[in-house]
Amino acid sequence: MGETMVGRSTKSAAESAEKPAIIFGRTPARKASPLTSSSAKPVRLVLDTNVVLDWLVFHDPASRRLEHMIGAGDVCWIACEPMRQELEHVLTRGALDAWKPDVPVILATWDRWTTHLVPAAPGARPRLHCTDPDDQVFIDLALHAGAHALLSRDRALLKLASAARPFGLRILTPSAWNLGAGELGQ
Repeated sequence: MGETMVGRSTKSAAESAEKPAIIFGRTPARKASPLTSSSAKPVRLVLDTNVVLDWLVFHDPASRRLEHMIGAGDVCWIACEPMRQELEHVLTRGALDAWKPDVPVILATWDRWTTHLVPAAPGARPRLHCTDPDDQVFIDLALHAGAHALLSRDRALLKLASAARPFGLRILTPSAWNLGAGELGQ
């Protein structure tokens, strides 16, 4: 895919720690899933910020399947530094204070489970234009990384679903993904 991995020379204590039980619990033996790729490689997903918040801050029950599949290695969560910066900004700007997010734990979870890629330069691959410039990073990375799907509830991204299909990218709500909307990775 021509992707560039961002390496870390040393792991922080948070990265080296065991999976937080409150987030992942015990991981049963890996089973085949209808949403894993046909070659038994993990499904490559990009998650927009609201999907991450639903999972790691609001503990939305609809996120349990995603959480399990990431923890089991059935899903490869693809992200880049601008996405992490956006998450950190959202977590620390005060709008979520009522939910008391544990920012260090959430960011450590991000660091542990994401595959960090450097986004492609604009124009490196055919680009789809998102009407919300803040969301362009998600579509660009998904196309650059060869992701199977981009999970979002954002209207600007969901409007690109049919345009993204010729590139092999599904743009789905988490609910549609949970329902197994089509085989991914084929």
